[in-house]
Amino acid sequence: MSHPVRLASLAALLVASRTAFAQDAVPPPGDDPTESTQTADVKPTAAEGAKLETQRAETGVVTDEWFKVAKPALELHGYFRVRSELFSHFALGRSDDPRAAMWPQPPDDDDFVTLDQAGNPVRRTTVLCDDPLKPKPCESNIQAGANTRFRVSPELVISDNLRIVSQIDLFDNMVLGSTPEGYVNEPGDNGGYVVRSRGGYTPIGAFAATQWAPVGASNSVTDSIVVKRAYGEYKSPIGTFRFGRQASHWGLGIVENAGDGLDDDFGTTVDRLSFSTGLPQFDLYGTIMWDFGNEGATQALYLPCEDGTTDCGQFSLQGQRYDAMQSDDLDQWGIRIYRQVNPDRARLALAKGEVVINGGFNGYYRRQGFDSRYALGDSPRDLSPTLVRRGLETVSPDLWGQLLWGTLRIELEAALTWGGIENTDSQGGNNFLNPSSDDPDDDGWNIRQFGFALETEWRAIEDRLRIGFGSGFATGDDDVEGINGFGGLDPATTPLGGLDAQLTRDRTFSTFRFHPDYRIDLILWRNILQRIQAAYYFHPSVEYDFLKFDNGQRFGGGASLVWSRSAEFVQTPGNDADLGVELDGTLYYQAQGGTFSVDDEKMTGFFAKLQYGVLFPLDGLGKLPGEEARLPEDKRGLDIPQIIRLYLGILY
Repeated sequence: MSHPVRLASLAALLVASRTAFAQDAVPPPGDDPTESTQTADVKPTAAEGAKLETQRAETGVVTDEWFKVAKPALELHGYFRVRSELFSHFALGRSDDPRAAMWPQPPDDDDFVTLDQAGNPVRRTTVLCDDPLKPKPCESNIQAGANTRFRVSPELVISDNLRIVSQIDLFDNMVLGSTPEGYVNEPGDNGGYVVRSRGGYTPIGAFAATQWAPVGASNSVTDSIVVKRAYGEYKSPIGTFRFGRQASHWGLGIVENAGDGLDDDFGTTVDRLSFSTGLPQFDLYGTIMWDFGNEGATQALYLPCEDGTTDCGQFSLQGQRYDAMQSDDLDQWGIRIYRQVNPDRARLALAKGEVVINGGFNGYYRRQGFDSRYALGDSPRDLSPTLVRRGLETVSPDLWGQLLWGTLRIELEAALTWGGIENTDSQGGNNFLNPSSDDPDDDGWNIRQFGFALETEWRAIEDRLRIGFGSGFATGDDDVEGINGFGGLDPATTPLGGLDAQLTRDRTFSTFRFHPDYRIDLILWRNILQRIQAAYYFHPSVEYDFLKFDNGQRFGGGASLVWSRSAEFVQTPGNDADLGVELDGTLYYQAQGGTFSVDDEKMTGFFAKLQYGVLFPLDGLGKLPGEEARLPEDKRGLDIPQIIRLYLGILY
């Protein structure tokens, strides 16, 4: 067979293999999962034999030999990105106790607050600026730098129904310039790490002439290469089996978010065994899931030391590790049932002016009996004293719906967590009994959390104009001080223990928190408060492609406004519901030669964007009168934080 014919045949097979796995969580719409992919072992008739001989003569390959001829194919996807950011006045001009600061002042600023020996907040002034002989206090409200990530997502396509997928990050959000030569850490005598004394050709950091490779626990918090996901997928005649460490995403991503976006940082990764099947002719699909949420202590085969210790080398770095006990496992089971219209038929229906509706249900049940404080290599004797009764049991239903009509999209996700926990103490105690009530039903702790997000988008002018409006809500807790989980009360000294430190005996945890990769702004929720939580917001936005060509090149801009208010005013620093109003703007560019997918979301080639944001803080982020008196030097007003971001990426 000629080389062009062979190459064309292999290319056709690879395209077919790739198409078979176009959907991530369920069998692709239009593919009947009940249709057998096996070939029966039946001898061909004389006519069929003649046809096979003709096919063999023309191409050199018959259908039954495809798997032998086409070897497994390795596909690589991912991106390389560099993000440069400048933060201005992110501490809002507040000089907070470092144990409860929303955003601490830079250490070189004269407003920096630390703790004295008695544990009281005191100002530490850095007197190093200006004249070296007569230094003056420093003023620094700027933090700037850049970080990078090289994401590789190899996909080993073994056949049209079998593949192995992984996700590997190189230089995972590594700060550029953070591993200069001569900078090495080592374990300290009192725990933690200390910086090893410099020497040789780099006695001081100013002499660093190159960057060393990141090494975890030496000059970086992570290694140069981090393997985050790896799972296998097998499409059988009855459905799809997926097993391993994998991404989990549902709906808009307010609870489960895969974090696969070009500007994402987190992502929901689960250790899961799942089975998916469906009725493509009705666009109905379902998935059952078994998750290993937290197995607790693990061990390997070992021989005990004579003195009962665990430091005589009995744990091998090879061999199989296993779960030390069942009672400390966090078990989770889930089910998904939803409707997802085939994309091709959806586009046809929209072109006819018809309405397309997608949506479904995603729910989990989780439980944990005991909990343990374990360290790597602990023996059973070490583990036993650390056991505490936890008694956690929750259900988490999550509804998602999407309506498409012409160029209009309306999408909603609403999630609830309902359950209880018997004991929240993490130091070996038990706080199950409620001292303020004689009713046994009041013992333990309740979990009552609810949140939703709404997104609407209307496209016009050949989809170059996109006008959107979003809104969301997350329940708060009127018995908690602190909106971001780091309230004004130290959980260690709070009568009711840790978690969100309760101010009363209500014993209900009701603060709902969105996934950190569900982002609507640049400053308040993305950085200062870290995620949307205990609040509601309104978010109008607009985008317009000034230039857009069929070859993928485009240039455009966008602007958005976010008005945020707290769901419970007592959780805000200033005890006022109004948090702030943020204005964000973006300019973006996609280079010529990049290719777009059908949904205009996945791209290849060079991509860049420049962003600016400004937050106007309101009384909810302000200070209480009592706080003003703690440090008389404090300013009464709030600073206005701003941000500038530059994103440069290569997508493949």
